[in-house]
Amino acid sequence: MRITDHRSHQLVTGRLRMRSPKASVLGIVLGLCAATVTVTSWSATAAQAATAANTLVVNATTNLRPVTHVTSGALYGLSANGTPAASAVVSQGRTTPVAGTQTISTGDFPIINGSITVPIDAMNPANGYHLVITATARTANTVTVSNPVVLTVAKSGGQFTSVQAAVNAVPDNSSTAHTISIGAGTYDETVSIPASKRHLTLLGATGNPADVVIEAAHYAGLTNPATGTPYGTEGSATVTVRASDFAAEFVTFANAFDKNKNPGVTKTQAVALSMEGDRQVYEHDKFHGHQDTLLTWGATASTTLRQYVFGSVVDGDVDFIFGDGTLVVDRSTINVVNDGQFASGALVAPATWSSAAYGILITGATVSSSLAAGTVFLGRAWVPSSGMVPQAVIRDTLLSAAIRTSAPWVGIGSATWTSGRDFEFANTGPGAAVNASRPQLTTSAAANYTAAKYLAGSDGWNPVVP
Repeated sequence: MRITDHRSHQLVTGRLRMRSPKASVLGIVLGLCAATVTVTSWSATAAQAATAANTLVVNATTNLRPVTHVTSGALYGLSANGTPAASAVVSQGRTTPVAGTQTISTGDFPIINGSITVPIDAMNPANGYHLVITATARTANTVTVSNPVVLTVAKSGGQFTSVQAAVNAVPDNSSTAHTISIGAGTYDETVSIPASKRHLTLLGATGNPADVVIEAAHYAGLTNPATGTPYGTEGSATVTVRASDFAAEFVTFANAFDKNKNPGVTKTQAVALSMEGDRQVYEHDKFHGHQDTLLTWGATASTTLRQYVFGSVVDGDVDFIFGDGTLVVDRSTINVVNDGQFASGALVAPATWSSAAYGILITGATVSSSLAAGTVFLGRAWVPSSGMVPQAVIRDTLLSAAIRTSAPWVGIGSATWTSGRDFEFANTGPGAAVNASRPQLTTSAAANYTAAKYLAGSDGWNPVVP
């Protein structure tokens, strides 16, 4: 396919192939769903007392970080006559330490045969864990809590010395969640996580993404020695994740390609992370690059892929949050870097399918840059395939003076900006403005362009951190 090199504004030929979660995981299996259960250690059995309340409550001490994002999985419950009871998917959680309680409506709870997977950041058995589940009253039964499988990567002393080796060790299509705990260091490698590695988490062991860096320096025009052809945009990625129900926390994904050190190079797209699976969660991470840092890719006219980025840092210069999936960047810092490569920049380049209501959302973020005032576009519509009508919203975000106050939405090459698909709402800062070239959502319309709305899909997925 032909790809517009939207960084240099020249049309070049390249290939971007269309292809088609959280730290440690606590698996909970309930014979019956009704009742109140207290679990005080990693593994326990407790009688359930009948109750008619319809809430899921997680109560944690401040030194535990229990339920984060509940992903795929289910509770198994029985109706009075012994058949499975119907309900919905639990998909709400948090990653930050909590004191007191957190309530999750059972309206988001599916009761299907099997178990529910509740990802957690970390757990100290010595401090215990308190879980209360209440639902429609049923006969008392038991609850079992089991450990996740944890693999370690470290420069020394771990089970593996490379991230890819640990990924390869995760069983394909396993129903058991796996966490790869990565020790401090810079791992000079490319990593590919295939679709078969579901329910996988990459966890930076230090709790600081600056300590755990996965880095390579491939770019689109570089020849891949394995094929003899250029990597292309997608192939330039340092890390590619095709697995669904994936999560990463406290990790830096970096593409270290530097155009300043390679002045004669063309096709300089250099992806740090290519997200190509559904229900992916990235929290407290860093994504570093220049051109095309963060790619959401692999959606089709009939298939939506959703990714959620929270509390993270994204560095880049031109169209560096881009692609055809549904991506939410929530309460994060977005840095438009100024290292002399470009005199202007652009935040997003959505390539949304016309059949998809939602493309890229930036919400509650801070956009910073030392580029000259009025030189950075909010977004540029990208149409690498027919049938795409790019969609993006930037809302409740602090905008640097570098953002263009007039005409911040444009198209790439022959693509055009489409009225009714790109909006702002309640942005602030010197780069914020309201005028004819900056369409704004009304307050009532804004309720349909939230992180939860973007990510809900048909299964009600809601990883949004409260």
